[in-house]
Amino acid sequence: MNSDIEQLQEMKLIFDEEDELDMEAFAEKLGPHLGVTGDPGQIAQLFMQIDADCGGTVSWEEFSNFFFGLNNQMEDASVDIAQYVPRTFKRKPDPPACNHRDAVEGVCVLPGAHCYATCGRDGTLRLWSREDMSHVRTIPIGAAGAWVSGCVYLPDVQRLALICADRSMSFFDLSRGSAQCELVGRGFLAGAWGAPTCLSAAAAGSKGGGGLFWGDSAGTVNLLTALPGLPVKQLTAEGAGSSVRTVHRAHTDWVTQVTPVQELGLLSSSLDGTIRICDAARGQGNSRQAVGALMGHSTSVTHIATDAFQVISLAADHVVKVWDLRSSRCLQTIDVAEQCAPEDARPGVFLYDSARRQLVTAAHRPLSWAPSSVSSALSAHAEPLVAALYNSLFHVVITADEGGGIMLWDALTGRRVGAFAHAHDSARLTAATFDAQQRRLVSGGSDGSVHVWNFNSGCRLRTFLHSDKHTAAAPSGAEVSAEITCLQFVANAAREDDILCMAVLEPVPGSSLLILLATGDYAGRITIWNLQSGERRATLQHEALEFEAAVEQLLWLPATAESSALLLSAGGDGLVLLGDTAGHMRVWNALEACSDADARNLFTQACIWRAHDRAVTSVQHLELSGVSMILTASQDMSAAMWTLSGGCVGVFGRATWALDDARTSRVSE
Repeated sequence: MNSDIEQLQEMKLIFDEEDELDMEAFAEKLGPHLGVTGDPGQIAQLFMQIDADCGGTVSWEEFSNFFFGLNNQMEDASVDIAQYVPRTFKRKPDPPACNHRDAVEGVCVLPGAHCYATCGRDGTLRLWSREDMSHVRTIPIGAAGAWVSGCVYLPDVQRLALICADRSMSFFDLSRGSAQCELVGRGFLAGAWGAPTCLSAAAAGSKGGGGLFWGDSAGTVNLLTALPGLPVKQLTAEGAGSSVRTVHRAHTDWVTQVTPVQELGLLSSSLDGTIRICDAARGQGNSRQAVGALMGHSTSVTHIATDAFQVISLAADHVVKVWDLRSSRCLQTIDVAEQCAPEDARPGVFLYDSARRQLVTAAHRPLSWAPSSVSSALSAHAEPLVAALYNSLFHVVITADEGGGIMLWDALTGRRVGAFAHAHDSARLTAATFDAQQRRLVSGGSDGSVHVWNFNSGCRLRTFLHSDKHTAAAPSGAEVSAEITCLQFVANAAREDDILCMAVLEPVPGSSLLILLATGDYAGRITIWNLQSGERRATLQHEALEFEAAVEQLLWLPATAESSALLLSAGGDGLVLLGDTAGHMRVWNALEACSDADARNLFTQACIWRAHDRAVTSVQHLELSGVSMILTASQDMSAAMWTLSGGCVGVFGRATWALDDARTSRVSE
């Protein structure tokens, strides 16, 4: 440790003397301290990684930010993470009659009985073994067809409480195990109550108050302080000795979850989009300002559970997400329908069993998910990908997803070397590209923001905010850049004049030809512009079916000795797409030379293969170790490297590879 501190002090003194170092001084004075004196290429790469603003010099601030993680978001790629996978048990499957006949509305752990309890719309309570999820017992609740809205275990009295949509509450004694689960109390809520929607409990003495809490369809949170016995009795909020009272009426829609939190109070969430924190003892509370946001679900979040530094959430589309609270990053997206049997594919509730470290989802029966350790060097995206970009300067692949997750991969091995999350905070990431020097990453968001990154460290260098005010001409003497570095694609509620794509045709260096810009819009119009003057040169129409007219991609083929420049347009009809919405990849051979009249016969298809399960969102041709390859990204949350003949070199995040090893890649084919 002392030697490291001494090295750091010596390097700081060098910067104190020189202020900033160019590449030559960097190699000469810092190379011996960094152990990179023998390889000029390695020194140059390291210098460029630190000098992300392309200023040609490195300051102490840039140097320390890069090496010591100041102001960066980069994650440690050497840490293992856990991902949940469905558990299987070597036992005879339960008959279908053991499952709930309708959706499960509540699930809880019964520690003393070594069971999980589920309740549902079919009006039954069912117990399941905590060991192997086998069915133990079915208990009818109340009148036939009663909708059970929730269940909770009360450890202090060893009872299971259930609440139904008909405003009835039932209590079962579990002190003698699941075999002796018997009804010991029942009550009916009398008065103008809403239909119960959720149920929770708190231990006596907590700040949230002891008792049984429930939320209802009227947006009210209520408290039962004394459990009823038998015979059945009416529960009202009237009278001095009443055991029922209203905690608050702050919500304007259904209460979706009520959770007592030690030292904080009672938390309640609602379909009105609010979360309320309340002192249950006094009925006072407020809606606190959010301290962070976990963005990624495409539908309403219905259930949340926490464990240490993780949050697990379930949305209305039955998708489960696992989040890291420290980085606000989505660690895993579980599309239950893709991994489970049809009867388990649409879970409405879940719980996290901290004692057994397993996740339990329930659709018509409980399903157990166990954590499986995965090296973060192989962990992939949990959101649909927007782009996969190869950087020939640093030999890395950058992948970016809609949730703002950006990952760096070693292109030669497929190993993940870094990642950072929420590049655009709560907005979706919609586009990404490199700058002209490939030194910085530029990303665009759905809120119109554009961020410039040192992608090697995860440090945000600069932010541009979109403005609705556009000037007709640049100020006198101002330098206008024609370089297009970032595009924003709008797929929803598109208007006919929405520009979906653009492509620049730059002249051959030294020529006096115009710089042309082609733009494609939602209505199928292709407009050719003079980029220097802003003059419209021509308007073309992309011919396609009525609902597939949108121009989604444009590509210029530069002029040759025997032909002028050609413009390719691709739309929803898939006529010229290399990667289509079904995940297919096509490779076309272009003739070396042809006349303009032969443009229709320019291409012949060489091969086609299914590269992804969902739409291909990004395609790039690259040269790696002297071999031509194709890099693809998809909405199926994966990015892959392919040979031109369709051989899979590897899928990032699933395995590593060596290009010269036929056992790990198919480059040789």
